[in-house]
Amino acid sequence: MQKLKIPSIGLLISGVFSGFIGLIALISGIVRFSGIGGKEILPTDQAERFGYLLGTFGIYGIAVISLILSPLMVFGAIRMMKGRNRGLAITSAILSILPLTSCCFFIGAIFGVWSLVVLMQADVKSFFQNGGEQTLYPPQPPQSW
Repeated sequence: MQKLKIPSIGLLISGVFSGFIGLIALISGIVRFSGIGGKEILPTDQAERFGYLLGTFGIYGIAVISLILSPLMVFGAIRMMKGRNRGLAITSAILSILPLTSCCFFIGAIFGVWSLVVLMQADVKSFFQNGGEQTLYPPQPPQSW
């Protein structure tokens, strides 16, 4: 179905970027904490140190969540393209809207809302119920008539 094409491609791109950015963030964290880039100077003030640690672990936490959930978002977008598993497509759209589940939130929010609007339309619901096959004509009457 043509209505699903652009939002599902947007969700797919958002999921791939989110996974990629999450992977880069984790690799940079490993390099940072391993000491390869040089010795890091921590803030001396207790409040600054708390903010520094909270920000550091918050960023890496979002990166881990993003890396875990991005394959689900990509799979849901692919299923949405094919007109199969509407529930997974809705889950993928919702995950792309939530800011703590995606490193690529701004792109994902746009396509996630668009996808939800399209997925709630009656003709799209029937498209998913038919297993991804679009019926353009009414069914033929039985041959026994």
